[in-house]
Amino acid sequence: MKYRELFFNPRIMAIGVMGFASGLPLSLSDSTLQAWLTVENVSIASIGMFSLVGFPYLFKFIWAPLLDCLNLGFLGRRKDWVFVFQLCVAASLIWMGQMDFAQNQLYIVGVIAFSVALFSASQDIVVDAYRADASMPDERALAAAISVTGYRIAMIVSGAGALIAAQTIGFSMVYSILGLLMVLCALLNFVFPQVQGNPSSGGYGMKSLAAPFFDLINRKEFFLIMFLVLSYKLGDAFAGRLTTTFLLRHLEFSLVDVGSINKALGLAASIIGAIYGGVIVYRFGLYRSLLYFG
Repeated sequence: MKYRELFFNPRIMAIGVMGFASGLPLSLSDSTLQAWLTVENVSIASIGMFSLVGFPYLFKFIWAPLLDCLNLGFLGRRKDWVFVFQLCVAASLIWMGQMDFAQNQLYIVGVIAFSVALFSASQDIVVDAYRADASMPDERALAAAISVTGYRIAMIVSGAGALIAAQTIGFSMVYSILGLLMVLCALLNFVFPQVQGNPSSGGYGMKSLAAPFFDLINRKEFFLIMFLVLSYKLGDAFAGRLTTTFLLRHLEFSLVDVGSINKALGLAASIIGAIYGGVIVYRFGLYRSLLYFG
């Protein structure tokens, strides 16, 4: 199949939109929220505590088998759960936009931010499953690249775009607008292609949770895989915490500065890399691509 036909395949386009919807809430419960808290003169200790709201992304494997087993049945496999979680994210964002930090609503903001992360992490589970079901084996590298591209574009919108817009219209309005954008993403599920896939036959229980771990541990490359993952994420995890607060409060950059430089340029580079990487993997295969670029 030609690259042009792949890019304009309805299934691939749906994967890209779902990737966008997956990436939209992440910054809004992390770095953009951190900027909002900084502007509202919330203490560093409290801002640091808000990093804990991202825990659902770490533990989403616990309820992933449950979502694989259950099918709501009104939009089709995968799409019904995507629709529900996207509406929940939208409602949480719009609710957060109504918060007033001057009225001692910080704890409520924390609860809402946690709900955004929880529904977003759950959405990611089903979006990944939809991508696996919707793409053919020879399309999966490009499908992953399109999904990451949509994800990164959303992070520019909810990161750089949100900070730049907040300089003019305020964070409350930004969160409300992005909540409405999430509603639009949810409604598009009504026109996305159906997927078949193989329904889970194992049910939900300790076996369904433990099986993937045992499969990974029993691989002879287990320690190499773990070293690769940990070394890849370690620097990012250390560097990312409280960066936005540092730039705004201690180096006194404006929201526009942080949004346009710190957020937009880095994410733009990652989008170019994601698209190029997908084409390279499609052309040369996964192993050779990882070897050369590594």
